[in-house]
Amino acid sequence: MPRPLPLAQPDLVASYLEHRAAQGMGTDHKVRWGARTLLARVPDLDSFRGLPLDEQLAFNHETHRFIG
Repeated sequence: MPRPLPLAQPDLVASYLEHRAAQGMGTDHKVRWGARTLLARVPDLDSFRGLPLDEQLAFNHETHRFIG
């Protein structure tokens, strides 16, 4: 069984989900997973910009929604 994702920056994830809901967009488990996956790997979002492009693009498309 996979390990649960660490809950990094829960306030940021909650804000992201609230913003999506206010826009009439989905907030299902895939959306939450995308945000939590990125934050588990790159808890300091400013450092995301420092990753090589191939590493940035290697994230799942659900994660790219959060990045955007």
